[in-house]
Amino acid sequence: MQALGLPEKFVGVLSAVLVVQPSVGNTIGEAMNRFIATIVGSLVGIACLYLLPVGYGTAIALALSMLVMNAVAGIYPEWRYGVVAAVALSLGAENDAFQSAQERAVAIGGGALIGALASVTVWPDSATKRTRRHLAEALRAAAVRLDEAVGAAQGSEDPRKHEAQRKYHSNIESARLAAEAIKLKDGDLLRDQIKMTEQLYNSALILNRVGEETDQAGDGSESYRDKVERIRVECREVANGLADGEHEQKERLDSIAESLELVRSAVCESTADPEQHVLKNALVFGLSEVIDSLKQLVDSFQEV
Repeated sequence: MQALGLPEKFVGVLSAVLVVQPSVGNTIGEAMNRFIATIVGSLVGIACLYLLPVGYGTAIALALSMLVMNAVAGIYPEWRYGVVAAVALSLGAENDAFQSAQERAVAIGGGALIGALASVTVWPDSATKRTRRHLAEALRAAAVRLDEAVGAAQGSEDPRKHEAQRKYHSNIESARLAAEAIKLKDGDLLRDQIKMTEQLYNSALILNRVGEETDQAGDGSESYRDKVERIRVECREVANGLADGEHEQKERLDSIAESLELVRSAVCESTADPEQHVLKNALVFGLSEVIDSLKQLVDSFQEV
């Protein structure tokens, strides 16, 4: 802009910096929105200046411009930047309003273009890649949470509990935000996988509630304890496998389902006191929900 002798360099630099987002798709979308918002805001600012009688320019035009543009931004939040252009023109003189609008549109459009090109060439990270990366981390955290919850119901504690909670919530939110920027068909599939991962984590919370009530839900015959422990380990491995790109997990899930049926039969035949019997049934229910969630995730990942 300096070499070409263009005005509004400060606005151009701000535009270039502010359009840059974590992914290429978000950056391009932000650049387009900023440029469109500037055009709309400039038109509103000019209209507000020329609709008013001579001599009433600045104060009333400023108030009217802000009223109109904030109303527009209420309907189209992505155009909120247009308020800046509208206000700038309202504070300027009527004589050079068109010239100011043109210069500002060139500066913002050029800055947005440079910002988008920088995003594409310097760090071309797509929203799809970001979503998959955060989703994998959320799956790993859910696997740790699941492992800890079953362990608690069996009488063992895991110091990773709070760290896994933090990692899961942070990554699932990041995955959700990144997925919103995906415009292609992959976006629907990834958003479904995010929901399935949330279901898996919520199933682990059922097991966590069992663990909070008792540490003896895993007590019983040696065969019963072994089957519960096997389900715990296998479910953790399936979730971690999906996170690592190992999508062929159906045989392992079938084996887990067989173990669950044996555990369910053992609970039905149990002679434990009524409260422990209820908690063991809750453990079986939680494990079945985990397995159903994993099956949905495996089917979804195999569609990719």
